Amino acid sequence: MNRQQCGLLNTGVVCAAFAGSPVGGGGFWPKGTPDQYIFWSGLQMAGIVSRTSGFAWAGDTSGAYFVDFRGDQQAGNPLSLIYSRLVPQDVAAWNTTPPTKTVLDTSIYNPVLIGSDAISQGDVFVRYWEGDPVALTGREHPMGIAVDQRVLAWNFPSGNEDIIYIIYTFYNITARSSSGKYNNSTIPGPLQAEIAAIGDQFQDINENKFKIQIPDGGYTIDSLYAAAAMDADVAVFSQNYATAIVPFNLGLEYTGTFLGDVGWQFPPDIFGPPFAAATGFIGMKFLKSPKDATGKQVGLTMFSQEINGSTGLPDAVGVRQLYRYLSGSVGPTDNPCNPSAPGPVVRARRYCFLGQFQADARFFQASGPFSLPPGEARTIVVAYINAAPYNGTGTPLVNKGANADTKPGTGGVGLTGLPTDSIRLIDKIVGWVSSNDANGDGKISQEEVTTVPGSLLAKSLVAQAVFDKGFLLPSAPDAPDFFLVPGDDQVTVVWQTSRSEITGDPFFATASQPLNPGGSANTLYDPNFRKFDVEGYRVYRGRTSSTLQLIAQFDYAGTSFIDRTGQIDYGDRNGDGLTQCAPELGLTATPKTGGDCPVAFQTTSPFAIADTVPLAGPIVQVANMEAGGLKAGNRVQLVSGNVLNLKADTAVTTQLCGVDASGGVPVKCPGLKDTGVPFVFVDAGVRNSFTFFYAVTAFDLNSASSGPTSLESPRVTKRVTPRKVGTSAVTAAGPVTFTLVDGKGNALNPSAAAPTIDATAGTFSGPAVPTGAFEGLGMQLFAGLSLKANSAATIRIDSVVPQWYHTAFYYFSGIGPVTVASKFGPDGPLGEEDGTATLGPASAPLPADTTVARSQGLGALPFAGQQLGQVRLNAVTFTSKDADWHPQVDGANFAPTGITNVGGSRWFDGANETLANPTLGDAHGQLTGVTTIFRPVRAHSGVPALFRRFDQTTYHLFRAADIKIYWGTTPGKPDSVVDVTHHVPVPFDPQNRASYGFLRDVAGTDTTGKPSTPDGLITYVDFFAGACLPGASGITNTDCETRGYASTATLGPVDVTGDLVSDGQGFGMYINGEPFLFLTSALPAKPAVWTYRSYMGLVARSGTTYSFTVKPSNPPVPGLGLHVVTSTPSALDLTGTADLSRVHTVPDPYYVANALEITANQKVLKFVNLPARCIIRIYSVSGVLVGVIPFDDPTGGGEATWNLRNRNNQFVASGVYFYHIETPGGQTKIGRFTVVNFAP
Repeated sequence: MNRQQCGLLNTGVVCAAFAGSPVGGGGFWPKGTPDQYIFWSGLQMAGIVSRTSGFAWAGDTSGAYFVDFRGDQQAGNPLSLIYSRLVPQDVAAWNTTPPTKTVLDTSIYNPVLIGSDAISQGDVFVRYWEGDPVALTGREHPMGIAVDQRVLAWNFPSGNEDIIYIIYTFYNITARSSSGKYNNSTIPGPLQAEIAAIGDQFQDINENKFKIQIPDGGYTIDSLYAAAAMDADVAVFSQNYATAIVPFNLGLEYTGTFLGDVGWQFPPDIFGPPFAAATGFIGMKFLKSPKDATGKQVGLTMFSQEINGSTGLPDAVGVRQLYRYLSGSVGPTDNPCNPSAPGPVVRARRYCFLGQFQADARFFQASGPFSLPPGEARTIVVAYINAAPYNGTGTPLVNKGANADTKPGTGGVGLTGLPTDSIRLIDKIVGWVSSNDANGDGKISQEEVTTVPGSLLAKSLVAQAVFDKGFLLPSAPDAPDFFLVPGDDQVTVVWQTSRSEITGDPFFATASQPLNPGGSANTLYDPNFRKFDVEGYRVYRGRTSSTLQLIAQFDYAGTSFIDRTGQIDYGDRNGDGLTQCAPELGLTATPKTGGDCPVAFQTTSPFAIADTVPLAGPIVQVANMEAGGLKAGNRVQLVSGNVLNLKADTAVTTQLCGVDASGGVPVKCPGLKDTGVPFVFVDAGVRNSFTFFYAVTAFDLNSASSGPTSLESPRVTKRVTPRKVGTSAVTAAGPVTFTLVDGKGNALNPSAAAPTIDATAGTFSGPAVPTGAFEGLGMQLFAGLSLKANSAATIRIDSVVPQWYHTAFYYFSGIGPVTVASKFGPDGPLGEEDGTATLGPASAPLPADTTVARSQGLGALPFAGQQLGQVRLNAVTFTSKDADWHPQVDGANFAPTGITNVGGSRWFDGANETLANPTLGDAHGQLTGVTTIFRPVRAHSGVPALFRRFDQTTYHLFRAADIKIYWGTTPGKPDSVVDVTHHVPVPFDPQNRASYGFLRDVAGTDTTGKPSTPDGLITYVDFFAGACLPGASGITNTDCETRGYASTATLGPVDVTGDLVSDGQGFGMYINGEPFLFLTSALPAKPAVWTYRSYMGLVARSGTTYSFTVKPSNPPVPGLGLHVVTSTPSALDLTGTADLSRVHTVPDPYYVANALEITANQKVLKFVNLPARCIIRIYSVSGVLVGVIPFDDPTGGGEATWNLRNRNNQFVASGVYFYHIETPGGQTKIGRFTVVNFAP
C-alpha cells in the first residue's frame, strides 16, 4: 500500500510472516527489499474483572496476548477474514459480507468520511477476539474482549509513505444482547447488533466451558491497560535496542551497530544525505488513547523494553505478570526496572526497563488505567513509522560498524521531557534538533520540538497531523483492476477504469462548500478542487516488486482544470516581459488592461469568475488558498513588477514514477500529453522465460491548495512470465471485415467514380467521393482463444485540432466494450515531396468471453484484442482551398508547381452548380440574394502577405466534400450543417476546426496580426486576428479564445474587396478551413439551402477548355467510423500432432544459478517449445523417477518450470538427467540435460 510491507493475521498479529513461517519476520521497509524491521507485533491487554461483578471471576486479573513474544500464550482467534481494498474480490464483498467495514466512528474520522467504505490508499479491516476458552495458556479464563482493527496507509503527504495507521477498537463483549448494554454511544448504531451477537457467543461458550453463570449484563473490566507491543528484530536481532521519546508518545527500536543484515539495501532517495546509509528505525506512536475519568486521554503511560532471555526484563509469563509490566508495578519476583526506582517513580516517569546492552529486544507501550463497562468500546490509534537515521551535517552522528554500539541511555530530554535535560545522541539521530518550552509549563511537548525533515520525529508529526484532521485527505484514486496476458517476448497489459472515476474524490464534499453546515466559514474550502479528478493511468514493470520502472503513461485527451482563484501560472500573456497574474497579491488585470490574467478573477468568495485551462503540457500551479480565502506567501511581486513563484508545482512532473533502469535512481513522471487512454498496452520490452512484475495505477490532478496536485493509486503488483507459443496447432480467429461508415453506421464507398469537370463551363458533375484515407490495419489479438464470437468495434474520428503549417492532431474514440480515446499528430512536414504521413494506430477494444478467460487462468479479462486503424495524409496542395492563395507562392514550402487560380471552392443553391466559369477572377460561385462572395487572399488589394498564415494553419481542417447549410426559420441561424459526401454533421465551433462559425467584429484595421479594438466593420482582419491560429508566426494569439466565431450570423457592414472600407451589408462565415465574406441585404432563412463544394486535385484551363486532375488526398473527416466485425475466436487443438523436435531445456547445463532466478533460494529450469498440454517426467541416470510436471496451459503457451526439487522437496544433486514428454495424442519425446548444483 505504501513503502511499508506488513503482513497481517486475522488472530490479531500485525506484521506477521507472509508465508506463515514461524521463524520469518513480517515487517519490511522499504517495500520489496529484504530489510526486515519487524518480526511481529499486536495488542496486549490486562485488567481486573470488577470485584462487584457477582460471580466466580470477580476480582480476577485477566488479560490477553494478541501477540506473545514467547509464542505459546497467543489468545487471539478470528471473527472474520481479512479484507483489503487492494484485493478486487474483497472490494466486491466489502458491503455484502459481514462484518460491517464502513467508516462510522465520529470520534476518530472527519464527518466527511463517515459512511465511506474506505478512506486511504489501502484500507484493511479484520475482526478478532480472545473470548474463546480454547486459548488459555497463561490465564484461567478469557477476559471478554473483541477487536475491530482497521489499517490505513497513504503515499502522501511527504513522510506519510513510510507510515501505517492502526485503529484498534476493542469491545467489552461480556453481556448478552438481551441486556441492552450495547445500545450506547460508544458503539455506532449499525454495529450494535453485530457486537451484541458476539456477546451471546461469549456467554454461551464460556458458561458451558466453566459451568458458571455469567451475569446477563456482563461485567466491567477495571484498571484496564492496553498496550501496543512489538518484537522488532531490526536487521541482526541480537544487536537491538529499544527506547522511548516520551514527549512524542513514541517507542522505537534500532540496531546498535547500524549494520544491515546480508542483502540489505539502502535506496538513496531515503538514505541519502543528510541521512546515513545505515539501518533505520521502526517507531510506534500513540495518536489516540482511552480517556480517564476526567475525559483526558491517558496517552503513553508505560514504556519498557523486554529481552528474549533471563537477563534484563524477560518476556512476561502469564497475564498477572503482564498486568504488572503494563501498569509499571513490577513486583519482588520480577527483574527490576532500569534505572531501578520505586513504583511511583517508575509510573511517573513512564518507562521501566531501558536495556543498555545489545540483545534480542522487544518493547511495549501501554495506555491506562481506564474502565471498560460491559457493552462499551474504547479505541487506541497507533502509527507504525519507519525512518532513516539522521547523520548530521558536520561530524557524522551515526557510528556504523561491527564494533559500534550506540546505546540509548537512561536520561535526556527525549525521555524526561524536561527543558533543562540534554539531548541524547539517539534523540539527535531520530531527528531532535532543539526544543523550547514555549508555553512555560515546565515540560517539552512534541509541538515544541524542532525536527529534521524526513526524520523519525518529523514523520511522527506528520502522523499526528493526519490523525488530527480526522484522516481527511484528498484521496488518491482507487487502483484499477488489471490483467496480464503473456505472449512471445511480450506481455499485454489490460486494465479497467478506476472506481474513483465513478465515485469521485470524497474530499470534494468538504472542499466545495464555502460554509460549514452551521454557517461558519469552512477552512477547507477550495473552489478549484475537482471531484472527478482521475487524469490518466500508468503502467510499471520490474524484475522485482520494489524496482518498478514506468513504461507507459496515458492521460485523457480534452480534460481541463477550472481555475477560480488564479492559482495557475499564466506567464506573460500581454507581451510586456512581465508575469503579472496573482489575485492574492491584488493582480487581477487581463491583457486588455495591462495584466496577464485570462479573466478578472474575484478575490473573495464565491470566486464565480473562472478560466478553463486545458490539461496538456506543463500546468504550473501556485497554491493561493488557505482557511477558505486567498492567502499570499507562495509568490511575491518584485520591484520590477514581475511576480516570482516561491513555491510552484508543475502538474505530474514533480511526482516520482518508479526508478530508472539501474533500479536505484528515482525518476520523475512525464508531463501531460493528451494521449488518450487505450486501456490496453503491449509491452515488447521483455524476454521469454523471465518473470516480471507489473502494476497499473491511476493518477489524478487537482488543486495545489488542497495538497499534492497529483496523487497516484497504490502500485499493486502482479507477476507474469512471457513465453513462446506452444507447438500445438492453433486456428486463427476470423474472418475479419473492415467497413468505412458514416455518422449513422452506413457504409461509404471510397472507390466510387470521381466527379468530372465540364470542359466548357468549369462546373463539376457532382460532389467529391468519400475519403479512402481511413484505413484498417487488422486485429491485434493478445488473447485470441478468449475472443468473444461475432465481436464488433468501431474507431471514430472525433475532431481535428490544427497547428501552424504542417501539423494537426487527430482525436479518436475506440468504441467497443468500453470507449477508449487516443490522439495522434504528424512528426514533420507534409507535402508531395515527403510522400504520405500516417497517424496512428488508433484502436478500439474487442471483447473477451470472460467465462473462457477465467477458465484459461486470465481472470475476468475484459478485452481479448483490439482493432487497429490509421489515417493517411497525402499532399495538402492542389486543393480548391489552395487555388486561391497558393499561386502567389507557387513552389514555396511544397515542391509541386503549376497550381493555378482558375479553380477553387464554389457556392451554389439548388441540386448542382449551374454558373459557368464559377471561379474565374477569384470568384466563388453564386447564391440567391448574395451580391458578392469574397474569399480574402493575399493577392487582393489591401490584404497583406501575412494573411496566408490563416490558410497555412487550417491546412488539415479542409476536406473535399459538398457541405449543405440548411438555414432555419431564424434568419442567419442554420438548422443543420451536413457533409453530404460523407454523411456526417459539420459541427459549430468557436475556434478553427473541421467545423463552421460566423465571423464577429473582434478587431479593427491593424493588419499586423495583433488584436485591435473592434471598429464595427466585418473584414478579413477579423479572421486572422480573431479565432486562434496556434503557433502561426507573426500572429498574436493572446486571448484568442475570446475572439472566436458565433453560432449565428449577424447582418452588418462588411468589406468584400480587402480595402477595409464598408461595401454594404453582409456577414462573414468560416467553413471547412476557409474564410468567406458575403455581401447581402438580408440574412438567409428557411427554406434556403446553400451548398459549399470543395475538391482535391488540380483544375487547369487551356484557352477556354477546363481540365481536372484528381488527387487521391482527401483527408479523413470527423464523424467517420471504421467498423470491424470478426466471427470466431482462435482455437487450440490439444489432441492433434505437436512438433516435439524443438523441445529443450533452458539453461543447459544448469550451473548453480541463472538470470531467470530472482532470489538466492529460488532455482529455475525451463522446458520450452512444449505442446500446450503434456506430462513431463524427469529421471536420474539410473532410471529413478525424480519428478513429474503436469503441464496444461489453456492460453496456448509452451513453457514449463521445474524448481530442481525432487519428490521429497529436496534440491537434486549434480548430474545428468533424462526427461520424457507425453502428449494427450500419445506422442512422446526423450531428452536429457545436465545439472551442476554446486560451484567447484
